[in-house]
Amino acid sequence: MPFFTPFHSQFLWSSAAKIYCSFYIIKKLTRFPSVITNLLVEKTGHVWELRKLDEVAEFKDNLRIPVTKSDRISGNIPYYGANGIQDYVKGYTHNGEFVLIAEDGANDVMNYPVHYVSGKVWVNNHAHVITGKNEVLDNLYLSSLIKSMNISSWLVGGGRAKLNGEILKKIPINLPTLDEQREIGTFFKGIDRLIAANQRQSKYRFFACFLDSS
Repeated sequence: MPFFTPFHSQFLWSSAAKIYCSFYIIKKLTRFPSVITNLLVEKTGHVWELRKLDEVAEFKDNLRIPVTKSDRISGNIPYYGANGIQDYVKGYTHNGEFVLIAEDGANDVMNYPVHYVSGKVWVNNHAHVITGKNEVLDNLYLSSLIKSMNISSWLVGGGRAKLNGEILKKIPINLPTLDEQREIGTFFKGIDRLIAANQRQSKYRFFACFLDSS
């Protein structure tokens, strides 16, 4: 039986999208995904396993290479830092599906920088690179889950707060079945795409279209 029934899909897309986009316009509501996942656990009766991140994910930080701007060779591969794409370069450090999480230099610790990437990327030493273990943890789900967390409580340091790798490895995460993870991850990716597409036109038109459809 699918994790999301037609009722779930209709309810989530109509109600969740309204809530998500309205709060996104007023203030980014980074904990919204956890509200939905908690609701689904309550409604379905599924009890999700709690695991430490390093038990279900692999860390690829050892492959990171920082390159100063003057030494970069221009190309078409995105060069990632703590807060996202900084440049486009020739060559890559990672090739596959990954979740990038700012290590230090985050521009907003309350809306912590987390990026899902797929394909060839170059990552410097200001972002952690992790990937879910095969057939254990879905990367889209992991990205949505990390985005929903209050990462600030795990940061160390003073003015330049840092997410230590050893601390990140021990962060507890809820682990649904792999099928459930995939459906949740795909759902939130769809919402993110919907928000981004409509933002390019008008944030306020995007908000109004959902109100009109209710």
